[in-house]
Amino acid sequence: MGRNCGLIGPNAAVVVGQTAFWVSPDRQFYSYGVGGQPQPIPCPIRQDFADQLAASQGDKVMASSNGEYSEVRFDYPDSRDGYENSRFLALALSGADQGAWHRGLMARTAFVDAGPSLYPLGVTYSGQVYHHEKGHSADGQPFAWFIETADSYLDPDTCLLVREIWPDFKDQQGPVKVSVSARRHPQDVEQVVTAPAMAPQDPKVDVLVSGRLFKVTFAGSSAPTACRIGQPVFDATPAGRL
Repeated sequence: MGRNCGLIGPNAAVVVGQTAFWVSPDRQFYSYGVGGQPQPIPCPIRQDFADQLAASQGDKVMASSNGEYSEVRFDYPDSRDGYENSRFLALALSGADQGAWHRGLMARTAFVDAGPSLYPLGVTYSGQVYHHEKGHSADGQPFAWFIETADSYLDPDTCLLVREIWPDFKDQQGPVKVSVSARRHPQDVEQVVTAPAMAPQDPKVDVLVSGRLFKVTFAGSSAPTACRIGQPVFDATPAGRL
């Protein structure tokens, strides 16, 4: 059905509905629907995956699906961590985020979606088996999580002083810490400010950090811990041209 679009490893493909998704030996993501042709999937974060996939370890790439969030996921061994699966990329297949990618740190070498069991199951290279999407703790114990935005220019022509952040949280359980990293130029050293942890229903968090480029990190570590995060709003004032 196509050329130069084969499979990088025996577990690097997954079928959702009537569409197959996979990774090719040239580290490109593809999809194929019945009656069509293999199509490359645009992935703005593919280069990091392609550059960091551990040498000669492509046969460990593992594709899976998560029906609850309508996504496909590709776990792979990252050279920064060793030679076993340690990171993943995931693609949203439907909804408001359709076509969006995200990545994460998680050691999984096998994964099966809900169906055989009530929840998805993931397995580490050391043989530990975990339920996914079940509850808001690590079997009653705290676990640490974080999500980080990409760098964004709030105003590329003006240095801004960010004074407050108004997060858009839903279903928050446990405290959430908010950190803001700022730079005036792309290659400057980051200035990081971490605000006190936010309790559920806290409307804002106070920070004082200036720059042009900003990124925000949300993190938690408690039992239970959970949070759905919408678009944050920055309360900022111009600090002058640089």
